[in-house]
Amino acid sequence: MKNVYLCARDSFAKKTLPLLWCSLKTYYEENSTKVDQWNWIDPWLAQTRTKEEILDFCAKNPPDIIGFSIYIWNEEFFEDLAQAIKQQHPNCFIVYGGPQPNIKYNDNFFKEKSWVDMVVPSDAY
Repeated sequence: MKNVYLCARDSFAKKTLPLLWCSLKTYYEENSTKVDQWNWIDPWLAQTRTKEEILDFCAKNPPDIIGFSIYIWNEEFFEDLAQAIKQQHPNCFIVYGGPQPNIKYNDNFFKEKSWVDMVVPSDAY
């Protein structure tokens, strides 16, 4: 079974309903023929845990796909975390989303952030 992670970290340090996780998981389960092949990891994993705790969890449950919802208040934390995950799990597919990834005006985005495999622009949600 493959593991899907979607990481969000809000500025309020509380558990808010992970709507993106719920929407994507529901869409996948309603439209996929391979539902039993993917494990959707706890959507609150990155909410309050430290980088080391998340990396330890990933070591025990290797990520195949991991998405980060990037905002100004969590960008630095997720940049460090994503780089460490790519280093430990080089075959993990890393996706950035949210309003912060600057791919529209930065032609060198993927050169500067080589650990990122794909960006979903914020206007694509």
